[in-house]
Amino acid sequence: MVSYPLTTTFVQPGEPLALVLRVLLRPDDHSVAQVAAANDCSEAHLYDLIGRCREGLRPLRPGPDPDARKILRLEARVAELEAQRARDRVRIADLERRLDGAVQLDPRRLARMEVVMAANNVTLRAMREVLTIAFGADVAPSLGTLHAHVKSHGRRARALGDRAREQVRGAVTDAGADDVFLANVAVKVVNDLRSNAILRAGHWRWRKGEDWKLWLDEYPNLRLVACDLGSDLTAALDLVRVERGPDGRTVRRLVYQIVDYWHEMDWWATEVFRPLARLHHEQEERILSARKKMRKLSGEKRTAARNAIDRAERERARTEREFYFACEAEAQVRALYEPLRPDGMPWSAADVTAAIDAIRATLRQIVHPVGWRARKHIETHASRYGTHRVLMDEIEVRLRAGSSWTRRDVFRALSHERELRRRSNDMAQPVEAMMRADREARRLAAALRRHCVNHAAVRARWEDLVDTPRRSSSGTESFNNRLRVLQTVQRNVSDDRIALHMLEHNLTVRRDGPRRGRSPYQILGVDFANTDKPWYDVLLDDAA
Repeated sequence: MVSYPLTTTFVQPGEPLALVLRVLLRPDDHSVAQVAAANDCSEAHLYDLIGRCREGLRPLRPGPDPDARKILRLEARVAELEAQRARDRVRIADLERRLDGAVQLDPRRLARMEVVMAANNVTLRAMREVLTIAFGADVAPSLGTLHAHVKSHGRRARALGDRAREQVRGAVTDAGADDVFLANVAVKVVNDLRSNAILRAGHWRWRKGEDWKLWLDEYPNLRLVACDLGSDLTAALDLVRVERGPDGRTVRRLVYQIVDYWHEMDWWATEVFRPLARLHHEQEERILSARKKMRKLSGEKRTAARNAIDRAERERARTEREFYFACEAEAQVRALYEPLRPDGMPWSAADVTAAIDAIRATLRQIVHPVGWRARKHIETHASRYGTHRVLMDEIEVRLRAGSSWTRRDVFRALSHERELRRRSNDMAQPVEAMMRADREARRLAAALRRHCVNHAAVRARWEDLVDTPRRSSSGTESFNNRLRVLQTVQRNVSDDRIALHMLEHNLTVRRDGPRRGRSPYQILGVDFANTDKPWYDVLLDDAA
């Protein structure tokens, strides 16, 4: 116990209890007042001490001390706070580690992510969810802001595409053209066959020859268009840049159409081979069924059944023979799409005419209606086969004065040298044969330099046409497939969104194939494509 302050004096520890005992054990003739006076304290103080002793000696109610329960609650609260502090420390450490590796969402990084996600057909809601997970809901832009940003990026991509087309439209000599339908509205696509760059793409509701003429008139030096046999494209190429004489008659067509290789092979598979294969299968099924029935017959009925089977066998053999004739005709058509004839020489107009006549002769041996159908197809579009030869015909060959060579000799030397180079690098050949082929190739190259003044330019153009033949608009078809995916995801596709995909296609460096190492725009020579930056940085730098 601690000391208690009294009125005028202080009582030391143990003295209050002694005072209480003096009061309780006083003689009968002593009063409380006398005890208080003897101990220099008040009478009230003594009565207070006696009351406190009685209160302390009074038995308590069963159970814990009320103050003890409060202490337990406080201890539990302290333990809870300690645990919360430990958890907070762990969370703080985790946030600090995340902060060390976190990326700040600055405007440039946000724009990059928006452009890349838009070019990969990510919806606006998915964009916002990705940005929210990566950077937090308080930082991620709203759907309206993302929509405005993507639209702005599309407009900039469209302006870059127009700028690139303005630079290269005079250098485009061959192109592919096709329509893709998004929500029943035609989207016209034009690409350069050599670089596979998409020159222009956009919605165009009208589908007449005059409409395609407007799209193709933009390229003044266009000489060849690879496309399907749609009536609008065919009509357009009959209208585009045609020289006319004084009497109004056509003098010379300046733009040629080549039947797209992919569409042509698909036509043969659908219209020729499939009916013949189906007929051959039906004939085999009938023969098998007739043979099963013949086993149950005898006598004259068996003889008649055998004669019927023999006739069916002859019909099946004829169908099989006609199928082989169709394969031969298709192989002859395929040869027309090669940049060189089988002997290595360039095609001429007479060569193409002779090849068409040979195809027609082969098809005449087919009695089935598909033979007539294929012959009519070939005769109708005969002028559209082998037209890629016009690009080879336009190679300027300048011979030295007094040279005995002709233009044909120059191309023959190039073709023979190419074959010799192939032999000299063929490790399956004996060493002597490889060395002999290398010597002959070098001798031909030296002769070419002696006789041809511009041999380097002729070789470069010849090799370009041979290595990348202009015969198919497959690049257009590939881009059309991308637009179909975009239509499926986005439902509503604008020209600005198409331009964003077009720019990504044109500025992406190819990793494999004959165009690897360069982007389509770099092959075309577009100025802003001459950089190692990713395509989205090119777009954003132009907007800065």
